[in-house]
Amino acid sequence: MNQKKKDRTYFAAESGKKPCKEQLFSMGLILAVCLFSFGWILFGPKETYSQEENRSLTSSLQWDLSKISDGSFQNSVNDFVNDQFWGRRQLVELNADEKAALGQKDLSGNYMQRPPEGGVYLGKEGHLYEVLLPPDRTLQKNVQALADFAEETGLPFYMMPVPSGAQEQAEWLPENAPSYDQTQALSLVQTKFKGIPQAKVLNLFDTLSLHKSSYDYYFKTDHHWNLYGAYEGYSVLTKAMGETPIPLSSYTLKNQGDFYGTLYSQALLTAQGADCFLLPYYQGEENVTQEANGQSRNGLYWESYLNGKDKYNTYLGGNHNLDVIRNPKAKNSKKLLVLRDSYFNSMAPFLADQFSEIDAVDLRHYTGDLSQYIRENGITEIAAVYSIKQLCDVNISRRLG
Repeated sequence: MNQKKKDRTYFAAESGKKPCKEQLFSMGLILAVCLFSFGWILFGPKETYSQEENRSLTSSLQWDLSKISDGSFQNSVNDFVNDQFWGRRQLVELNADEKAALGQKDLSGNYMQRPPEGGVYLGKEGHLYEVLLPPDRTLQKNVQALADFAEETGLPFYMMPVPSGAQEQAEWLPENAPSYDQTQALSLVQTKFKGIPQAKVLNLFDTLSLHKSSYDYYFKTDHHWNLYGAYEGYSVLTKAMGETPIPLSSYTLKNQGDFYGTLYSQALLTAQGADCFLLPYYQGEENVTQEANGQSRNGLYWESYLNGKDKYNTYLGGNHNLDVIRNPKAKNSKKLLVLRDSYFNSMAPFLADQFSEIDAVDLRHYTGDLSQYIRENGITEIAAVYSIKQLCDVNISRRLG
């Protein structure tokens, strides 16, 4: 019998061989796991929110078969399965830990979609950093609209573009990590505001750098600046306005426990260390009131958020379309309008001790006539406090036209 015949005879014998007990057990176990997982997804308890990821989960299927042709039905099924499978949290964390152990330094990015979505860099000193991608035309539209608005109002206008931690702490990024240079955005802002006599562009790049002092100005697990960074921003703004900032030593800093921010929610590394969440208290804090969503309350800290994951919302209760902050015992009677994103929220306690009234507008949600608001409320000065990342990503220009 030649070799080919022997091989055919051998494989025929093997193919006719009955599975052994070990094989049957393995096949049964795999089948049981699949059936259990399928049953869990369909009939198990549904989670509606992930505290760790700080987002809502897809908790039900929309049986709209008319959406099959465009793929949206299949996408909804995929989202539902991904969000509701058994042991999901542990497997997501295990996946992140495995990637980190294998040396991957960029987690959770999606560069295939358009526009691409940057991930999270695993930096030095326990820092997580958002990946900074080159901006599209959104940045130019926003800066141009803000410059036009500053010129139109004729009031003193202070433009404060806030750099990201990945920009100011570039030395702690992974080696050779691509990152958009936000000084290009600063140059654009300076160019657009040039020639507007009552406007000033405030440069925080040197102020917030690693070499400024022994303070770390950014959270390790969140994209915002921390209390020390917010104080530096407040200090630069008040000096530009001809005021003397209140020394940080005049505040009592109270530790509110561990904080895991938005970047942790994207990375979900089990070994990631927490941030320390501090709140500043000044002797005049009891005089400050905040009006938001038509309701007035004493103080600027919404303590209920201290019991949850998103502690940054303790400042002002998060982002509202309009916050009116009043302090009758403040140093001066100026009325300051602030066009802002969430970076302003942690600055608010410092500014509230300086100005009798601050009207903070979030253009992502505000739909009123700003020019009319300025006239009717006696605004004397305007500041725009925006992270450069926000100016690159979210179009606010339509609210200023």
